[in-house]
Amino acid sequence: MNTYRKNFTKRAPDNLVAGLRPVMEAVQAGREVEKVLMKTGLDGDLARTLIALLHERHIPIQHVPVEKLHSLTPNHHQGVVAFTSLIPYVDLEEVVVRVMERGETPLLLLLDGVTDVRNFGAIARSAECAGAHA
Repeated sequence: MNTYRKNFTKRAPDNLVAGLRPVMEAVQAGREVEKVLMKTGLDGDLARTLIALLHERHIPIQHVPVEKLHSLTPNHHQGVVAFTSLIPYVDLEEVVVRVMERGETPLLLLLDGVTDVRNFGAIARSAECAGAHA
């Protein structure tokens, strides 16, 4: 029996940071981290320091089996993987202040309960054409 296998090179997503020190440095540098996956039972001084930093910054930690981390990245992860935000978030008050400082009237779009990606895309395109600030 012939088995045909395609050779796929696994690549970590662009918003993934793997390793104890890289995750710590990303948090300390102010990168927006959505959540951190940590190997269940991970211990050590550096791990405890990272956990304290994540708690201080209110970044969610999810404890997972090591196999989950292996499935996310081909890189050496040291038991820690962080998902950074793909888009920068800005505080709504900051947006309003910046827009008003430019002498413009803020145009804000607030959405709730949009579940269809196509609807969201249409709304986003319309907001862009209308000159929405946020």
